[in-house]
Amino acid sequence: MWTVCGLRLAAADAFTFDAPKNWRSERIPFPLGFAKELEYTGFEELRFGPGMFKPGSPTYWTYVYFWWLKGDVDLDEKALERDLRNYYVGLSKSVGRSRGVQVDPAKIDVKIQLVKSSDKPASAPKWTGTITTYDVFVTGKLLKLNVEISRRSFEKQNRSWYFFSVSPLSGDKPEWSQMRKIRDSFRLKE
Repeated sequence: MWTVCGLRLAAADAFTFDAPKNWRSERIPFPLGFAKELEYTGFEELRFGPGMFKPGSPTYWTYVYFWWLKGDVDLDEKALERDLRNYYVGLSKSVGRSRGVQVDPAKIDVKIQLVKSSDKPASAPKWTGTITTYDVFVTGKLLKLNVEISRRSFEKQNRSWYFFSVSPLSGDKPEWSQMRKIRDSFRLKE
């Protein structure tokens, strides 16, 4: 058992998943300090590609995260757009302020659409879309990210799982295969 960001990991988690060891991890409890509008209970688990903060790297702004939320949280496209916009506006303003980056929240935008297919595995994306946000960590410039979002409900655990794969790269690049492997490895412990 160990602790990250004040949260207990390993044996306390009801789930397991595989991510490459060189993908940095972070866990943040809800409510998120930078996006208190997201009034959920649970936490966000992140994995960052090794070049996440290196412009020019194939894994620049390439990362995955999931929300492990208490209850049956059933979001539609409009709710996801609202929540992700609040998330990225809050993140941009919070980090931007600390790094001297001027952020115009009106330029942050999220577009989500439902994926139409009935014969996909449970972890396959239910939605795809784009996120326009700021790279407040390095360049201070706007950037456009592609996103795939999956959702599963775990009734026995009273939890909802939303998995986000995010990258400026198009979905046919090898880095997306890696993110999909991470997503598809998620399972409950026996």
